[in-house]
Amino acid sequence: MIYPSIPANVAKQYELQLSPDEKRIDIIVDIESSIDIKIQGLRNYKSQEDAQEFAKRLEQTKTSPHGTEELFSVSPYSPKDWGSSPVIEYLRIL
Repeated sequence: MIYPSIPANVAKQYELQLSPDEKRIDIIVDIESSIDIKIQGLRNYKSQEDAQEFAKRLEQTKTSPHGTEELFSVSPYSPKDWGSSPVIEYLRIL
């Protein structure tokens, strides 16, 4: 199982109480080619303030270093050979 990861410095900045697993970065996916579509998709949820805030944050960070990367952590309960799973292979080619 994979789930979004948040770097330790970002967790600290927003005072998030996260486990070490939630802050561990196992997979980095560059979304530069699809970030504008993601932002537009979030903006379609006009009544959801968190989606609007996230869209704004993506817009601001997309030109910064690493601003077009999504980070993921692999559950410690995943099989040891998780790197060769079809989902991981798919994420690597995005």
